[in-house]
Amino acid sequence: MGFVIRVEVLYRTVESQAFAPDLIAALRGETLDAVMLMSPKSAEVFVRLTMDAGVVEPVRKMAFLCLSSEIAGCVSSLAPINLMTAQSPNLEEMLALVTLLAAKSA
Repeated sequence: MGFVIRVEVLYRTVESQAFAPDLIAALRGETLDAVMLMSPKSAEVFVRLTMDAGVVEPVRKMAFLCLSSEIAGCVSSLAPINLMTAQSPNLEEMLALVTLLAAKSA
C-alpha cells in the first residue's frame, strides 16, 4: 500500500528581460505614479530592468508600494523617495497603501 504522487505545473512565471518601449516612454515621461511590488524576485527584476533601461531618476520619484520590508530592501539601491511598506503582508494592506497614496494626491 502506498500513495501515488503526481506533480502538476499550475502556473509558471517568466522573468522579463527588458521593459517594453512604451513602458520606458511612460517612465521617462513621469506619467506613472506608483509601482506595486509583491515579491522579492519581482522587486529584484524591477530594479535590474530599471537600471538597464536607464530610467533610475524618474523611477525613484514614483511611490513604491511593497508587500514587506524584505521587498522594500530589494529596491533600496534605487533610493526611492516615497517607499511605503504594508503593515502586514496581505492584499488588504496593499490596497490600504493604494488608498493612502490616492488620498495624498487628491
